[in-house]
Amino acid sequence: MVTKQEVYFYHKWISYEKFQIEKVTKQVPLLKAYAGMDESFLNAILSMDLDGLVIEAFGQGNLPPVLINNINDLINKNIPVVIVSRSFKGVVQPTYGYKGGGKQLHDMGVIFAKRLSGPKARIKLLMILDAINKQNLRNSFEH
Repeated sequence: MVTKQEVYFYHKWISYEKFQIEKVTKQVPLLKAYAGMDESFLNAILSMDLDGLVIEAFGQGNLPPVLINNINDLINKNIPVVIVSRSFKGVVQPTYGYKGGGKQLHDMGVIFAKRLSGPKARIKLLMILDAINKQNLRNSFEH
């Protein structure tokens, strides 16, 4: 697959990540973005005691502009926000610079999970939060 920023070769994985955890203890919801979405879901999420959030965004990782302030609030609370594409074989990239675009989200500190579905990114975030510290999160998802 050729995108505006990279070329992806789909193949069988040769290596796998392993995490040493005893049990999952973190709270990480999965939210699917949709056209016309308002901030009510994120307002409810902000009131929860959560450890991370995964959002299935549009196409290359874009969200409705109305969600930006709430996402920024989560990041300011040191809660990792991971973005995946809701599109089959979609690839999140900081391509579009408009409000709610992937570039703005990436610059804010949102983590882009490449080649993972929403449920897989959620499971990975749950394991990472229990296994390692938050400083290594971006590297675990984006490389």
